[in-house]
Amino acid sequence: MSVEPRIAYQSRLSDWSRRAEAFEQSHSRLGNVRVCFLFGLLALAAFAQNWALRQNTPVERGLLLLSGLLLVFPSLIEAIVESIIGRDISYTYVPGLIIGLGVVLWQARTRAPTQPALTT
Repeated sequence: MSVEPRIAYQSRLSDWSRRAEAFEQSHSRLGNVRVCFLFGLLALAAFAQNWALRQNTPVERGLLLLSGLLLVFPSLIEAIVESIIGRDISYTYVPGLIIGLGVVLWQARTRAPTQPALTT
């Protein structure tokens, strides 16, 4: 029993292309995780330093903490929320990105709160 070379080549080629496609998809997902983790670390750094584009108000600081936690620890936040509301949630990075970008845009559009002049 002999196998025609063209058919053997086509079957190997389809196997290789399936492997390459799966490999490419895994790298794409890993890239998304890296980007979300980077934005999460930036949000947590802005929270810790109390500074993003300007000094944070307490509300902005809390929102940056929430955004960073949603982006860096998504499965932990999902588990906590699921235990509270009893429903399956996914894609916690979307609210994390929206909250973080909203705080940065809010800071870009508003001026820093005026502080009284220090007198000595």
